[in-house]
Amino acid sequence: MLKNKRILYAMPLLMLISSAFIKSDATKTSTTIPETSKGYLNTEAYRIPFSNTKGTALNVPYRRSTDVLYPGQSLYQGEYIMSPDGRFYVILQFDGNLVLYYDDIQTYLWHSNTYGNPQITRLEMQSDGNLVLYDDNNTPYWHTHTHIYPNGYAVMTNCGEFKIVQAGQTRWSSGTCWY
Repeated sequence: MLKNKRILYAMPLLMLISSAFIKSDATKTSTTIPETSKGYLNTEAYRIPFSNTKGTALNVPYRRSTDVLYPGQSLYQGEYIMSPDGRFYVILQFDGNLVLYYDDIQTYLWHSNTYGNPQITRLEMQSDGNLVLYDDNNTPYWHTHTHIYPNGYAVMTNCGEFKIVQAGQTRWSSGTCWY
């Protein structure tokens, strides 16, 4: 049984956890999965429900549909936020690296240089304005040094820039606008 584990999605990575392929309706938040199936992540950027070994469906939300990470919100491994036009996205990869991609998984524009650290499990937008990569023990690995800008938020823009905005001003940027 999956207990205290986060089940997430990745885009457009294909991660096959079981030999059974599962189709899902994007309007639902869970579905019944065959007893032999443990789940499957597809390339269409939907979160596919996973099950425990008894085939009980877990209620796992579908694709994150926002371009903003507000104070108190987090991304977990495999989750991403995407620009409104869908051309750019920033994802916390399973290797611990936070990466900004353009159009497909093969064109990256920026990364946090934290690859090789699979213990990094979340990206948190703190209320003090700092964006921080943490492991499960709350050990920080990377941050934007924006802790002096309370209520800042992270946004993925249509020009390809991932940035921290506070009081209408950019306080940190990936430096990738107008790519």
